[in-house]
Amino acid sequence: MDMLILLLGVILVVLFFLNIKNAADLLCRIVGGFALLLIYNAAAPHLSLQPVGINLISALFTGIMGAPGAVLLVCAAAFL
Repeated sequence: MDMLILLLGVILVVLFFLNIKNAADLLCRIVGGFALLLIYNAAAPHLSLQPVGINLISALFTGIMGAPGAVLLVCAAAFL
């Protein structure tokens, strides 16, 4: 896990110094994906849906892919 955090930090630093717009866009997408998963998990018990685990990988996946990524995570949690 420490290696993953270190690698992510290096990638973000390189993106930050190369193009600040890309770094800001990536960080905003990750935060948005995390928020989307939090909202989904808050509503899931009330709608009889399968909750999805929230971690760095799932937030990154949802943030980069958007709604299709979130749907894919929900389907993976329900069927796997």
